[in-house]
Amino acid sequence: ANQGLFGTISNTAIIRNLKVDGTLNTLNTGNANIGSIVGINKGGLIENCESSVVITAKGDRIGGIAAVCDGGKIINSVFKGTITTTSTNSGNSTRGIGGIVALLSSAGVAEISNCTNEGTITATCRQVGGIVGYSCGTSTIRHTIKDCVNNANITSTSNGNNTANEGVSGI
Repeated sequence: ANQGLFGTISNTAIIRNLKVDGTLNTLNTGNANIGSIVGINKGGLIENCESSVVITAKGDRIGGIAAVCDGGKIINSVFKGTITTTSTNSGNSTRGIGGIVALLSSAGVAEISNCTNEGTITATCRQVGGIVGYSCGTSTIRHTIKDCVNNANITSTSNGNNTANEGVSGI
């Protein structure tokens, strides 16, 4: 679905000093790729942004700032909204719900730095984190998460394996 204020941004995109507020409701299921600012970041820069968006969704890969980072950077950004989601996937597929970003994929090197999650997350799925829900790297793709803080409550329930509720990263 790639939903957000921007559905997808490329490696030449710069989103800076943006503040968003409002409500995002979606019925997309599966890998919905929903972020309040960006659905998929394909190498762009998101800097000094703040979101107070209330997100209600039925799918996976829901992020407070961005859903998926296929590379790129999110710097000095804050999520103050809420995420409430019910996953419809079953089995061991990637879930990923994160206060800043849901999924750091293995498609490119990503950096998340100086970010804060102050938003409450309530999810019925696996791999839920205050900053990053799921980080997927390789021997050559190594993501950086540094100087980030989770100041919010995270609640997650799942019938699947690898249920994770973490302050910073779900897995």
